[in-house]
Amino acid sequence: MEIIVPLLITLVILIVIFLILREINLWYWKINERIEISQRHNYLLELIANHLTGGTLSKEIEMKKGSIDHKEEIDDSITSPDVYSTLSEQEKIDVESYMNYGLSKGDKLVINKKTRKLDRFDVKEWNKIQRNATQDDWLIISEK
Repeated sequence: MEIIVPLLITLVILIVIFLILREINLWYWKINERIEISQRHNYLLELIANHLTGGTLSKEIEMKKGSIDHKEEIDDSITSPDVYSTLSEQEKIDVESYMNYGLSKGDKLVINKKTRKLDRFDVKEWNKIQRNATQDDWLIISEK
């Protein structure tokens, strides 16, 4: 009986030390951050695969969308609220993905009025569209 009490106290102290060191180790190696980034990449890959196959979002992807932390800020882009409000839910998801990962400085994110196809144009491509007078076929959603 005399040995059990010090053994239990030692065991509890070791468990507490293990938990504290585990958190320090996770923080130092940024493992939690890597997991979040990996989850974000998986989510975006699922969106891309879904977009390429032309399917609708599954409930699993919708649930993941809400659980992933969007740390990226869209600070230097200009979004047209009038055009954005007319988009379908799938188009809004695609626009968000483009704006977070697919637009560079000077790019325009546009949607074709007839086909509802999203596309990104740089300055040279957009000038070419203006010269060809097909600019009226496109609605500008965002500029960066």
